[in-house]
Amino acid sequence: MLARWAGPAGPRTGTVYAQPGVRVGTVVMVWVDRSGRLAAMPFKATGVADQMLLATVAALVALPVVLLILRAYAGIFLDWRRMAAWDADC
Repeated sequence: MLARWAGPAGPRTGTVYAQPGVRVGTVVMVWVDRSGRLAAMPFKATGVADQMLLATVAALVALPVVLLILRAYAGIFLDWRRMAAWDADC
């Protein structure tokens, strides 16, 4: 739906998303940034808590995976050095 709103540099227009069935001329709440451009609605407290929980779970899953990968690379590197040392002794 095409809409018009007041911004710091004067009136602005753009496409906003409204619920189906909203009539032309109805006031619809939108979020804008400091320059008056449309912005996404900020997180609510529950949204921030959900994002924090997701980040915590992702970190708890990712850390062991990264450590296992590093251990595998260390084993490959040490095997490579050991084989090179055995070749040098022959």
